[in-house]
Amino acid sequence: MKDSIINSLNSIENIFEFFKESGYNIEDDFDSFPVSDLIEKDIEGEAWTIIDQTNLTVLVIKSSRYNRKSYRNKIDNNLKEIVGTMIIFYTNDFSDYNLTLILDGIFNIKFSPTKPEMLVTRIFESILNQEDLFDYTKRDVNFILLKRELTANALKDSIREGDNSSVKLTFQDGGLKLIGEVTNKIIISHDDAPVRDMAIDVKLDYEHDVIKNDDLQFISNLYKEYQDRDLKLACIITKNGLLYHWLPYSIFSFIRFKNQLDENVIEDVLDSLIAQVSDRTAFNSETFHQQFGTYSPFFILGLTTFRKFFNEEQEKIKIMYKEWKERFSKVYQSGDLANS
Repeated sequence: MKDSIINSLNSIENIFEFFKESGYNIEDDFDSFPVSDLIEKDIEGEAWTIIDQTNLTVLVIKSSRYNRKSYRNKIDNNLKEIVGTMIIFYTNDFSDYNLTLILDGIFNIKFSPTKPEMLVTRIFESILNQEDLFDYTKRDVNFILLKRELTANALKDSIREGDNSSVKLTFQDGGLKLIGEVTNKIIISHDDAPVRDMAIDVKLDYEHDVIKNDDLQFISNLYKEYQDRDLKLACIITKNGLLYHWLPYSIFSFIRFKNQLDENVIEDVLDSLIAQVSDRTAFNSETFHQQFGTYSPFFILGLTTFRKFFNEEQEKIKIMYKEWKERFSKVYQSGDLANS
């Protein structure tokens, strides 16, 4: 199938037309309806039913929150019990999509009609030929999700290659979005990531221990231009470690890779970075440690804030400590207090 067929999927009318030309019995009603009618829950957005058959249901859902995993999950989980294959196009303006396939599991793939990747082309070839998506696509979906998983090992290898573009492409291959001009792209976090408004630049030969004001301003302005939101956390990846800067608090830190031969330290630092920008939930102790542990910018923020508070309130704390020590000494013998 030529990519031009996918290129045409830039309006609701064209999506109806695609399925009609592929030989499917599409719905006669082209009017939209509230998504809340679809799942009988209070949720924003409008929807269209393209196909409603026993073995195949196709829906289009338009919402400004289409890129939020939590939004899609709420809908997907309510529809997954419907018998047969389900295809859901999530979009905001029909320029790009989150495509959900509900087979014996729920699979989600981002795609743009102007730049469809091979898996998306295969899916639409299957639709065009009215092939069974269950058998044909499930293997490919699992493969592409595995291939696109962002790992510390992949990042470490690309950093050691010494090429800034290679590191950025590793993030992109892992499912993260790059914004900016060709030669000055930065990586931005998922909307459902622990730090929603975070951006990463790659400057492997950067020789500074903090992010310079000019570089910080560039990252912040570029993020604001593309996302229409203020940046909260900036990061620059260098060959020696990660530079972080929390903009709202003017708190910055340099987490070094330390001994370059210590593979575990390097991977732990990069695992923590991935945990900040990915949409993986903290569902176990390992992920929780990656998001909030020693190498996390949250740890830096918490520790720096505590130190600042302690330094500012040191005299009050000493007075309170003395008062409580005297009170405890009245209850406990001095020897007990000393040994406790």
